[in-house]
Amino acid sequence: MISGSAARKLAQTATTAGARAFHASTRAEARKFFVGGNWKCNGSVSQVNDLVSMINQSTLSTDTEVVVCPSQVYVQGVQEKLRGDISVGAQDCWVQGNGAFTGETSADMLADMGVGWVIIGHSERRGKGEADAEVAAKAKYALDKGLKV
Repeated sequence: MISGSAARKLAQTATTAGARAFHASTRAEARKFFVGGNWKCNGSVSQVNDLVSMINQSTLSTDTEVVVCPSQVYVQGVQEKLRGDISVGAQDCWVQGNGAFTGETSADMLADMGVGWVIIGHSERRGKGEADAEVAAKAKYALDKGLKV
């Protein structure tokens, strides 16, 4: 036989679990399908312009969030030319703000350009030695600056 306090605890746990399951399923139903395209280290100005033109002419489902992540040198041009229902992301960002960090791109710079997303912790960067602590620092800084990761 279960004591009164054990029964109350069991009932409370079941209620909490049921509430979590309900909220999780509600969130899942409200979420959009996500498609992200990482362009990696590819393209030329001409190829990027052609691809942006093709994407701008495409028909996309309103139930799908589409994000493209061109090479850093093309991010601003793509951001300026791509239609508004498609987001632009960067392929990486620095762990802190602007400063004397040659070759780095800060989340502040990306946010200033209107870039909404950034890829953090990609396996190719991890393969070059990017450690968990650095990935965590990048993600935290990017999130703090309003970027999605």
